[in-house]
Amino acid sequence: MGPGATRNTASAAVEAVLSSIEQAAHSAPKLHVAHFGTFEVNDKERLTFRPAKNFLPERKN
Repeated sequence: MGPGATRNTASAAVEAVLSSIEQAAHSAPKLHVAHFGTFEVNDKERLTFRPAKNFLPERKN
């Protein structure tokens, strides 16, 4: 994908990545993506996400 990519192309790319993460998380107890966070399937087969420590920028008040 490059600078001329359409919104639909970008959306399809994001969906493909999320689908891959979901599939991998169901086959492993926890899936850690460096600098992003951890995905885990809980007891109710629901995918949860715990962001990495510095995932979100600090808020300035």
